[in-house]
Amino acid sequence: MTVELPISIDDARAARRRIAPFLNATPLREYKELNDLLGGGIRVLVKHENHQPTNDFKVRNCLAAMTALDEEQRKRGVVCGTRGNHGQGVAFAGQKLGVPVTVVVPHENSSEKNSAMRSFGARVIECGEDYDAAVAESERLLERMVAEPDYAEGVKAWLDRRPPSFGSPPGPSTRA
Repeated sequence: MTVELPISIDDARAARRRIAPFLNATPLREYKELNDLLGGGIRVLVKHENHQPTNDFKVRNCLAAMTALDEEQRKRGVVCGTRGNHGQGVAFAGQKLGVPVTVVVPHENSSEKNSAMRSFGARVIECGEDYDAAVAESERLLERMVAEPDYAEGVKAWLDRRPPSFGSPPGPSTRA
C-alpha cells in the first residue's frame, strides 16, 4: 500500500466510508466545567473515542489502512511494533478483516495490553528492551516475511505452537 501525502479531503471521506461498517459513532459531549475553566466564551466538545472497541482513537487509522490493502496484501498479513494501543487497533482491524496480525512488543510490556491484542486474534512476540527495539524487530520480521513468503508461513505456524513469551522467531529458513 502506497499513500500519497498529503492526503486529500476525498481520501479522508473514502477512509470514513471504508471503516463505517466496523465502528459505531462515538459520542460528542460538552462539559460545562471545561468551558468555565477556559473562560472567554470558549466552548469545548469532547469526542469520546474511549467508547471504541479498543478504548481509543487509533483503531480508526488501523482500519483505514487495512481496508485499503488489496486481497494479496491482506493474505500476507500485517506486522507492527508497539507498546499497546496501536497494536490493539491493528489486531482489531485484522480480526474484522480476516488479516493475520503479528505484533512485536518489548519484554515486560503491559500484560493487559498484550492480552487485549491477543483477544483480538493477534500473535504477540515479546522482543527487545524498549519500544525502539520492538519496532526494529517488527521491521526485520516484516522484511523477511516479504522477501521469503515460505518464511512467513513458517513463522505463523511457529507462533501458533509456542508459549506466549517464548522469544524470537526461528532463524533463517532453508529452501530446496
